[in-house]
Order: sequence, then structure tokens, then C-alpha cells
Amino acid sequence: MKHNFSFFVSLSFLSFFYNLTFSQPDSADYFYPDYHGTFDKIYKNNIQTTMIFREGFELSNPVIELNSEEKLKLCFDDLDTELKSYSFFIVHCNANWVPSDLLPSEYIKGVQEDYINDYKYSRNTTVRYIHYNTVFPNSNFTITKSGNYLLTVYLEEKQNIVLTKRFMVNENKAEIIPDIHFASNIEERRYKQEIDFSIQFNSYQVTNPYNNLKVSIMQNHRWDNAINNLKPTFVKDNELIYDYGDDNVFFGGNEFRHFDIKNFRFITERVDSVVFNREGNQVFLRPDESLAFKGYVSAQDINGKRLIKIDGNWDSEIDADYAYVHFKLQSKEALKNGNVYTFGSFSDWNLSGRFRLKFNADKNCFENILFLKQGYYNYQYVFLEDGKSMGDVSVFEGSHSQTENEYSFFVYHRSYGDNYDRLIATGNFSSKN
Repeated sequence: MKHNFSFFVSLSFLSFFYNLTFSQPDSADYFYPDYHGTFDKIYKNNIQTTMIFREGFELSNPVIELNSEEKLKLCFDDLDTELKSYSFFIVHCNANWVPSDLLPSEYIKGVQEDYINDYKYSRNTTVRYIHYNTVFPNSNFTITKSGNYLLTVYLEEKQNIVLTKRFMVNENKAEIIPDIHFASNIEERRYKQEIDFSIQFNSYQVTNPYNNLKVSIMQNHRWDNAINNLKPTFVKDNELIYDYGDDNVFFGGNEFRHFDIKNFRFITERVDSVVFNREGNQVFLRPDESLAFKGYVSAQDINGKRLIKIDGNWDSEIDADYAYVHFKLQSKEALKNGNVYTFGSFSDWNLSGRFRLKFNADKNCFENILFLKQGYYNYQYVFLEDGKSMGDVSVFEGSHSQTENEYSFFVYHRSYGDNYDRLIATGNFSSKN
């Protein structure tokens, strides 16, 4: 493994990565939107349950503070039982998730590629797998620049990509103060939420915030409907005000549906039956109905995330088993101008072919079967119109301004003379707070 790249090798490395992330995959297998070129994606069929989060908190966003003791944990399962030598590298990206002009030596101190040496074999499971994980930054390397990053896991050669995951490094130079409320537009108040906010600076200086500052807002960790590049509407002293009427609104959507498969021996609320046959564990969820024309019902959820967990005093990383989970969405007719997908953390918030449901005319429903690890899951049914990149939850879930949603803020700054976007502030806020 090479620890020091020459300038020529570094340029070749970035050229390879650019070609990788902007190449078009098979459209039948994966929907590739226009708005950026780097994604959370699994490239190998034997890889399952890929996750990245702040160490110690599985439900956290993959964001750490620069020059802190915080670390990220990456983990995944390999259904092939042969032990493999996985490695990874990271690439710095600008605010729009395009690889920046920085060389690896400019944002990494230490090795520029690292091995994934931590692995464990599954125990007492019907499906055998090897669980891999790594924690970083570590003794081999540290990250010296804030911003967006894409982590790429590969096997033996960089061209043999296994998976990619996004994460962020924050400088924490400003405070975000949100004002989340029903849409100001009277006609939209029943089903949309407006995200006004301000950014307060102390000693950090931002000159020309209209040109040098970018703000992005995500709803429930979705990338497809994120609002990007917001500019302040007012500037006063050390505070920037963002008070729009139309450019900062989201459909409220609905609370997420859920199911619990932490224990295959018990039938939980949303599970109809669990059987074991020669193909493996089969979990049949109760048929779901469209909520598009139903009133809002308050319910607790984890905003689309998943928690890998098995009941009892066990190690869920290697004692949790896998099952084929059967989804059914009731409908009297097929869709004519798009498709419906199961959507959430387990789909990496992507609208890809594996999560597309097919219409069964004999049963009057859309159906799909997903191979999932034991745990607690949130999900929704999202409609994607042909030719569009943004999914629509309202078609099958409805949309209500009362819905509890989590909004994530990312503030990027590029000062004069910089050749990359610094991430100077982040924040996560609930619409109910």
C-alpha cells in the first residue's frame, strides 16, 4: 500500500475518481439523477447493510467536528464467506458534491488509503456472513480540511469498487437558529412546512455572504428533494437572515411506516406472519393502504432510519439474521407515468431498481421483496415520475403540515483565495420543537 503519492499519481487518482462517479450506470438497475455525481451506493450483490454514523450513536448523521475526538464508524456485511482484504480511500467534495480541486495530501495527514482490518464471522444465523467495520480518523490518518467527503471501499484495485458512502466534517464556526412552521402561503398551509432560519457568527468573518456562502437543507436525510444554495435575505451585524416565502418550503409528508423484526419468534404490530422455508426466513408484512386521502395521525417514528438489533443480550452485528421481507401496497390500478419505491435508510435514500415495487393485477397491489437484516425499520412509499429526479411522498403517504420531520442544515463558505468549500456549520432540528 502506497502511503505517499507523487503529484502525477494524485492527479491520475482524481481523474479516475471523476470518471467513476460521473459514469452512467445501468438505468434499469439504478436511477442516476442529474443534481450531483456522488452517491451512497452498493456496487456488489454480496454486500448488505452498509452504514456510516458517528461512533457510539447508530442513528446519528455521518458528521464529525474537525480537530475533535469524534470518529465515524463504517460497517457492512459480506455474504461471501471467504475473508477478503478490503481497503478504502476518501475524496474531498465541494458543496455540490463534485470532487474538489484539493489533492489527497491537502486534506489527509497520514496514509491516503487504509485497510479494513476489523471483521467478525456471523454466529448461529441461517445466513452466513462476515461483518466488516472500521473507525476513522485513526492512528493511520487524520482529516485536515472541513467539507463534504465521499468514502469509497474497494477490493484489491481501485477500479473494483464495492461501495461508496458520504460523510461531512464540520468546523462549527456559527450557530443556526431555525424557525420551522406551516407554509406562509395560505393555499399551502395544510400540507407544506416552511424553513426560515438565521445564522449567527461570533469571531468568524464572512465577507460577501451572497456570493461566498451556500446553505443546504435536507428533510429526513433525503438527497433527492434537498434545497441547495440558499442566499440570505437580510444581513445585520453578525447575523444572516433567511426568510423566504416559496424557496424554502417542503411537503410535510407523513409519519413513517414501520416494522419490527428484532425477533422472528414473535409477531409484532406490522408483521402478519413469519415462516422459515428452504429459501430462508420469510417475513410477511401486513398489507399497506394508501394514506393520500386520510387525515393526519400522530405517531412516533425515527424519520426513516433503521436500527440493526436483535432481542436479548447478543451482539447484533453478528448474531442478527437476515430475512426476505415481503411488502404489499394496496392499489386498484397500476401507475402509468412512473414507479413506486420502498424508501428510507435501508435504500440509502435512493430510488433504485431493487426497491421498485411491481403491480400484481390479480391481487390489486404493488409488491416487492427485500433482503434485510434483523432490526427496527422505518419506510415510506415514494412515487417517482418518469424523467424526474425528485420523489413524491404525497401520492401514497399524503402530506400534512403537522408531520414531525427532521431538518438538517449545512453551511458552506469559500473565502477569497480558497479552492474548496469549507463546512462551517451544521444543525439538526425537529419541526415539532
